[in-house]
Amino acid sequence: MKIPFHGIITIPFRGFVWLLLIIVVGLLSCENDQYAVGIAPEIKLSCDTNKVSFKDFIKPIIDERCKTCHNNTSQYGGVNLDGYENIKINSVSGKLYNSIRFGNMSNYISDDCDIAKIKAWRNQGSKNN
Repeated sequence: MKIPFHGIITIPFRGFVWLLLIIVVGLLSCENDQYAVGIAPEIKLSCDTNKVSFKDFIKPIIDERCKTCHNNTSQYGGVNLDGYENIKINSVSGKLYNSIRFGNMSNYISDDCDIAKIKAWRNQGSKNN
């Protein structure tokens, strides 16, 4: 049996099935190709939480993402994160981590590594280092 192919070429049914199978397999094989044009392979970098420094990590992230609303002048929600002592109070009480991890502050700090470092800093004693 022959099947018309676009009305111009006729090919045997068996040939049509093989052609269709090759096209389908070819299209599906590109779906998972990490090195296809425009798709970069995902690179996971480690998140080192062994020695999290207040000066090098905690203060910069709080200054960048939190202090606009939580400072000496504007203490949104009654939270002041201006300076080490205020940040430490909120860290030790659990407010800082819990509001970032489980509350509405996750909109501002959503990176899993940043959250893990904030938790590690608290677990390491919230030191001014």
